Amino acid sequence: MKILFIAPVPPPVTGNSLPIKVLFDDLKDQHDITIINLNKESHSAGITSFSRIVKILKVLYSVYREIGKNQKVYLTVAESGAGNFRDICIYFLCRHKLDNLVIHMLGGASMKKILAPNESIFFKANRYFLSKIEGAVVEGQDQFNTFANVMNPNKIHIVNNFAEDFLFISDEKYNEKHQKGGKLRILFLSNFLFGKGHFELLEAFQALPKDIRAGYEIDFAGKIVSEDDRIKFQKMMNNADDIKYHGSVSGDIKRELYHRAHIFCLPTYYPYEGQPFTIVEGYAAGLYVMTTYHSGIPHIFTDKVNGTRVEGKSVQNLIDVFSTLDRMQIEKIGRSNMYNARIHYTQKSYINKMKKVFRF
Repeated sequence: MKILFIAPVPPPVTGNSLPIKVLFDDLKDQHDITIINLNKESHSAGITSFSRIVKILKVLYSVYREIGKNQKVYLTVAESGAGNFRDICIYFLCRHKLDNLVIHMLGGASMKKILAPNESIFFKANRYFLSKIEGAVVEGQDQFNTFANVMNPNKIHIVNNFAEDFLFISDEKYNEKHQKGGKLRILFLSNFLFGKGHFELLEAFQALPKDIRAGYEIDFAGKIVSEDDRIKFQKMMNNADDIKYHGSVSGDIKRELYHRAHIFCLPTYYPYEGQPFTIVEGYAAGLYVMTTYHSGIPHIFTDKVNGTRVEGKSVQNLIDVFSTLDRMQIEKIGRSNMYNARIHYTQKSYINKMKKVFRF
């Protein structure tokens, strides 16, 4: 079958491009796939940005050129105003293939506003086109409810994110890590975007009482997007021996950071958050997780079952949690997360669910 992928693909590998890569790698030998790469789109650019308009026009021209050559279309949709305008234009170009169009919502926190019933032409256009497509893939019940405003719920499919196979820790390595004793290692791994909580986490760690802080070390990893943030973050680190920043990581370095950590902390309130891959990756590595109940996170994280719920933007709350964590509980919950991930959050499970959506 000839399939048109309109989606972000690596490089770089992100929470939006990783699931596309995994799906493409599995399907490419059985199907003829053409890719229109959306990877350089920006959440922050406005619809009046000239460069953004040029990018949208290039994408639309590519869709116009390729749409007639393909039997099925797969589109990852945006949740910004400019991105949604682009998607509506794509729906129009695909108007004769809507019953063979599958969309995928990676994220979804801001899509609530776009698909909330109102009298705007944007809402009416979304409702018209989405009511006619083959299906929509979302990450959790919250996103399911959002899309149910505009389309048949029977066409909406919940497909959880996954951890790549190489990130799953073995029982032997898990036991070895916890038997060593010593300091507990905290890991933050995400692109350093506004709202991800990295500044609050670093400030909280710096403010821990000396006797509490002596029991921890913390690793930060991910791309720092702006030069101002890089300077600010390095200044806040203050060359401390128990704080390390590793930059953007992948492969063996990424796996090693996960496997030697005990706690994964993502105090996110990022406006475009969906269901962070890094939380599921933390489970695969057997980590105790500290995160918020923001966006789609409650569908994969439960307080006191997978770790501890923290409050977004609250430095004091993070200080309080780190001051009261129990090592035995960290090991017990981390082990439970590890076993649960092996059942529910594998690449194989993700691919099989996606194939069912495509009706392969």
